[in-house]
Parts: sequence; structure tokens; C-alpha cells
Amino acid sequence: MNAPVTIVADPLAALHRELAQSRALPSLACWRNLVDDAAEPNVFFTPEMLLPALAHFDPANEVTLFCALERAEPRPGKLPRLIGLVPLISVARYRGLPARHLAVWRHNHSFLGTPLIARGHEDDFWQQLLRFADQSVRAPFLRIEKLHADGCVAQSLARVATGQRRPVTTTSIAQRALLQSDLDPEAYLAKATRAKKRKELRRMMHRLRDIGEITFQRHRSDDGLDPWLSEFLELEAGGWKQREGTAIACRPQEERFFRQAMSACADRGMLERIDMRLDGRPLAMLLNLHCAPGAFGFKTSYDEEWSRYSPGVQLQIENLEVLADPAVEWMDSCAAENHPMIDHLWVERRKIVSCNIALGGPLRRLCAKAIATAEAVGRRLSGRTTGQEDG
Repeated sequence: MNAPVTIVADPLAALHRELAQSRALPSLACWRNLVDDAAEPNVFFTPEMLLPALAHFDPANEVTLFCALERAEPRPGKLPRLIGLVPLISVARYRGLPARHLAVWRHNHSFLGTPLIARGHEDDFWQQLLRFADQSVRAPFLRIEKLHADGCVAQSLARVATGQRRPVTTTSIAQRALLQSDLDPEAYLAKATRAKKRKELRRMMHRLRDIGEITFQRHRSDDGLDPWLSEFLELEAGGWKQREGTAIACRPQEERFFRQAMSACADRGMLERIDMRLDGRPLAMLLNLHCAPGAFGFKTSYDEEWSRYSPGVQLQIENLEVLADPAVEWMDSCAAENHPMIDHLWVERRKIVSCNIALGGPLRRLCAKAIATAEAVGRRLSGRTTGQEDG
């Protein structure tokens, strides 16, 4: 007799049904097919990350999930294919000015604004989105923050905007640390750091091993996830983020989002957890989010009481083992430009921009141009350049 089949419920299904009662959402299957076929991955717009974000950061249902469908006639009995998705929100002010505009929605824990678009449908997606934006709101521009500038999605936007004679104003440019190399972890570290620095790091590690047992652990399953996340939140709350009020545990809705999103990612095999411990006590912890063919360094924290041993750097050296994973072509640090730690370990860079895309007819585009001019003047007066990151 065959053994009974155990059916494991999708942990996101109930949340998807709940949110779908008050907003239009694609099916989970269609959404995940789009993630798998995306021209450029963006883990922050996967259902595992975006559904918990909508639940905890958009209680008033102000965010619209724009979905582009394939224009070709679907096969009999089949729904049109989902070829693109991006969350949008109408914002009342811009740079302190009463300038209502449409924006790609992000939150404090979303570090990329590149829309999810099926391969080969980039131009069609932008044409549909810009037509929707022109007709649905009386806004002078669509704002996109943290767009990967050198990818096929941004190249398609430039191509479509040029064809429509639609101005696109870049408001910030940043060079974000990226890990992408054919070198093995040891060779990469030798390339990225000086011999003197590596010697100092080895000395610190020897001193730690004299104090107690140092272990590094990697986790890709959801075993022990809840207590591990609690340890991470406690570690983060014991440092500078707590003092500045930016630790996840400072706000209950952020902790609920964090736990729910990490659980959903773990269930889909997207979450990687790495920790460094001294006699079982966590000295540094980090979370990576995998979204083929790349990965994203989502969160990291370390015990400041042990900062003289550089536990955060030691853990990032362990994290270089991702270079040996054939399923990961690159890892985005999700860090700010000129980050004092990761910029000295990861030598590649990813160009990230924020931009405003003019909408509507001549009058609205004139308004967008006036805002862009005023912003440029303000930057010159303040000494700020478009090379400085915003958003």
C-alpha cells in the first residue's frame, strides 16, 4: 500500500486571500512564474516579500499593484499571461513641495525598485505602464527609486521613453557594492584586501579561538528559524541601530513583517542564514535572499561588545563562500554607497539610480520640467550633486 501523501499548505495562501479581498492581486502561481521568468530578479517584489510588506506597511490600501498582461490572444481556457508587475502609490509631496506624483512603492526594508518583467517583454511592459500612468492620475511624473541602471529593464525604459519623446530626469546615482567573480573565495579575498589587513584579521580570529570555540553555521531550511530570528533582532537591538531608532524591533509592524517575510522566504528555499558564534553566543549574523540567478544581502548585525575582533567582517569573509555556489552569479549588497565595511571587501559595483519619468500631455510635462529645474537649482545651491544617493 502506498504511503499517504502529506499536503503542505502554502503559508502565503491565507495572506494572499486576505489581501485579495480589498485589492487586485494576480494568483500566486502566475506571480511566481513571473519571478522565475523575470528579465532581472528583484526579490523585494516577489510574493514572499511584497505580500507581507503590503499587509504591515499599507493598512489603508493606498498601494496599487500594476499588472501588465501579454497582448497576444491566450489559448482557449487560459488566462492572459502576466508579463510584468510593480507596486505603485500616489504621493502628495516631493522634496517638501506640494507636488503630487506617482511613484514605485518601496518601504524601509526594500532596497531595489526595478519592476518584475518577463524576458522579452520589457518594451511592452513600459508602454503599458506609462499609458496607465498617463491616463489614471493627474500627476506630472512617475518616480522610480533604486533602479538598476545598467540592466535590460532600465535600457528598455530609456528606449521606450526616447521613442515617445518622454523626458526622464535622473535625480541620483550611486555605486553599490556587488559581489561577482569567477575567483574562489580565498583568491577573491586576496584580490580585495591587502596582505597586512588579512594578517590582522587572522590574528583577531586566533585571539577569539583562544577565548572559546568559534563556529560558523549556514542554514538554508526553516529549522530553528523563529529562535534564530529572535537572536538576530536582539543582536541588532543591542547596537547603534537601536540608539538611532532604526532597529527592526523598534517598531512592532516592522518586526511582524520581518518574521512573516523571512518565514515565507525560508519556506520557498530563498533564505540563507549565516552566523558566527563564540561558545554558542552569536557575535555576528546575516541574512541573504536568493532570487536566481542572483542573491541579495538583506540584513546583517554584530555584537558591538566584540567589535575589536571585527566579527562583522569575519562573517562577511565566511559569506564569500557564495562564490563557490554555481546557482549564484552575483550578490547585491543592498548597502549604501561608500559603505565603510562592505565596500572594502566587495570590489565590484552596481550602478543604482533614481529617476522621474514625465507623464501626460504638454502641460503636465511642462510641470515635470519645472520641478526638475527647481531641483537642479536646489542641488547647486546646496552643493549636492546627482552623484549622491537619495531615496
